[in-house]
Amino acid sequence: MGSEFSYEEITAQGLAKFTYKWVKSEACGSAKYDVIERVPTYKKLGYSRHLVWINTQTKQSESIHFFYRAENHVKTLTFSGYTKHGQFWRWSKMTMINHHNGKSTELVFSDWQFATGLKDHGFKSSALENQL
Repeated sequence: MGSEFSYEEITAQGLAKFTYKWVKSEACGSAKYDVIERVPTYKKLGYSRHLVWINTQTKQSESIHFFYRAENHVKTLTFSGYTKHGQFWRWSKMTMINHHNGKSTELVFSDWQFATGLKDHGFKSSALENQL
């Protein structure tokens, strides 16, 4: 079974990995968004740029459009079902639409848990190998 998600799209999107530029503000229904362009600082990534829609009220990303080097919009990622868990906001669903092949994939999350007592040493390769 395949997925429309790639590793690049679901890994941590650290601030230092991109340069940023405000593009525009726009309304959709009663919501207002700031659209930000982010360009990867590492040029060998699969996408030349992303457009990110950020809800101006909640400050949550709700949509990311991915563009290939030829500047064509190839995928759209949407986040929905935001709920607050302690101090953290998390989505309950991520949907990726591939505009080239018309397919989509949904990732549904539930039962978020934080501060569960896991230790950093449990994520070293030697500790993970011992679990096999």
